[in-house]
Amino acid sequence: MLQDAGLEEHADSVKSWYNGYRFGKSHMYCPWDVLNYVRALQNDPSAKPENYWRNTSHNGIIRSFIERTDLAVHDKIERLLSGECIQEQILEDMTYDTLHSSETNLWSVLYLTGYLTQAESETGMRYLKIPNEEIKTIFADTIASWFEDVVGRMDRRPLFDALWSGNDKEATRLITDILFDTISYFDYREDYYHAFLAGLFAGAGYMVESNREYGLGRPDLVVRDRRNRRIIMIESKYSRSENQMLHDCETAMRQINIRQYAHQFLNGYQQIFCYGIAFYGKQCLVKNIQMDEIIQQAKL
Repeated sequence: MLQDAGLEEHADSVKSWYNGYRFGKSHMYCPWDVLNYVRALQNDPSAKPENYWRNTSHNGIIRSFIERTDLAVHDKIERLLSGECIQEQILEDMTYDTLHSSETNLWSVLYLTGYLTQAESETGMRYLKIPNEEIKTIFADTIASWFEDVVGRMDRRPLFDALWSGNDKEATRLITDILFDTISYFDYREDYYHAFLAGLFAGAGYMVESNREYGLGRPDLVVRDRRNRRIIMIESKYSRSENQMLHDCETAMRQINIRQYAHQFLNGYQQIFCYGIAFYGKQCLVKNIQMDEIIQQAKL
């Protein structure tokens, strides 16, 4: 089809996004996706792959799956999102009324509806994986929505109290606890942690700004409490190892100072809390900058 349309140069992206399904020993692309993307490319040669499943399939099954606190599925979903396979029994003759009766049934329906597919195995065992980038985005979007709801129901006052008092040790413990209790996705890339931090403050009555220009750059997160004339400024880093976390926190704190992120808030706000935060996997390290450092830097 790509050859007929003169679009052969898009073969790799089509394969990455829409291939990956197996029926017995046959390998298949999703026909609906390929047809829609080829049409999009004919209208706009620069069109990027899109998620065409989002508007054609009900994704509530994934949401109901991750909300089952009685099932130990979160670790398995994280493995799937990182590109790994899981080994599960598949029941192909189940009925809808037994869908939620066991973990096996839930994995089975994800497989039977195309959210998972078989991975090749020389041992004869059945392994499951996410078939392609398109389905991975559905999982990620569903988890992001679930996380927002979980955080919205969470009592975040101890975390806010720690941050508004400059208690970086307590903030480290509380944020790490939340990380361990959520499903991570996108292979722990820096943008995941950025979204994670923003989500912690969402809907809490604060004004939250992300990557807005202040001073000589764009801090990752600025949280304003206008009523109490105080502000939290965060620069976060993704660490390559646990041993690198302290160094990355210090780098983040130097960045806040050198780029003068907080200087324009010195007149008007009574309290300014600046934090460098480093993440590695499900670990977090929070370090705060003392106000006298910020004031001294502003005088230079």
